[in-house]
Amino acid sequence: MTLIRLLYDRGYSREQVLRLFNIIDWMIQLPRSLDPEFAQAVYTIQEEKHMPYVNTIERLGIEKGEKLGIEKGRQEAVHRVLESKRSAARKLIARTEMDDQMIADIEELPVEEVEKLRAEIQH
Repeated sequence: MTLIRLLYDRGYSREQVLRLFNIIDWMIQLPRSLDPEFAQAVYTIQEEKHMPYVNTIERLGIEKGEKLGIEKGRQEAVHRVLESKRSAARKLIARTEMDDQMIADIEELPVEEVEKLRAEIQH
């Protein structure tokens, strides 16, 4: 943190600071447990000096975005699979004489879900 302050205080350009921190970031990485504290300190200096720092901060943002994207993708995949199972169950209800338990077993749905789908189709 002292190095960051000194670089800004001594008038180094943003590009010069980024080059130096690319090298430092490549050579030494903080333990993950210190990343949030470091990020907050860098944000504070950025606000004081009006010169944004990137590397580690960008990495943290990218990691957070990746985690959010993965979770969103997982949720969407689960939703698509469930909708596919519901669609197949609707077809079995409409086109066969199978009972709800059998359809639930085939489509790996709760029997209550199949009963609900049957009620929707009949209304």
